[in-house]
Amino acid sequence: MADSSKRAGKKRKATNGDETPLLDNKTSTYDQSFTSFKLDPRLLKAITVQFEKPTLVQEAAIPLALKGRDIVARAKTGSGKTLAYVIPIVNQILRKSVHFNYGGD
Repeated sequence: MADSSKRAGKKRKATNGDETPLLDNKTSTYDQSFTSFKLDPRLLKAITVQFEKPTLVQEAAIPLALKGRDIVARAKTGSGKTLAYVIPIVNQILRKSVHFNYGGD
């Protein structure tokens, strides 16, 4: 029977593919704003109404997702993971959206 207590104590850090940790501590090192992500202006306007700065997980994940990279994020509830996944998706939809004329003209 394998000793799971040894494995349970080990923590693995998220990496960017070359084994460099994406997040090494609990404080932000980037000090980014949502404007630094160069999002669609409509999305940026909607985000900045509710949020001032991205959380640590958002700072790490959003730039990668905007570049088309896959993301696996693990963080506490309320850390902003959902928004980190959704912002790049909505941004891509807005940038590729087709404008329809619903007026019937």
